[in-house]
Amino acid sequence: MLHAMSRLNHGIQLSLHLNFHLQNLEHSRNLERLQNLEHSRNLERLQNLEHSQNLEHLQNLEHFRNLEHLQNLEHFQNLERLQNFEHFQNLVNFQNLANFRN
Repeated sequence: MLHAMSRLNHGIQLSLHLNFHLQNLEHSRNLERLQNLEHSRNLERLQNLEHSQNLEHLQNLEHFRNLEHLQNLEHFQNLERLQNFEHFQNLVNFQNLANFRN
């Protein structure tokens, strides 16, 4: 009888011990899943942030290039107007000189 109770006690202790290890294993797996999920979300946030910053840089670059093109165009048009005006003044001066000589 004592031997049977001792074996029963040993079986209960073994069962409790195995149950403890199973709970630790389950806890460990749950922690790993949570860490993987958090890691995955952090990666996604970083990629979204990087994507957003890249888009912003591209838009800024495009805006800068558009401004540069507009300034170049305006500069060219101003030069062309000045040359046309200078050419016109030279023609008028030449005609005035020709009229004066006549």
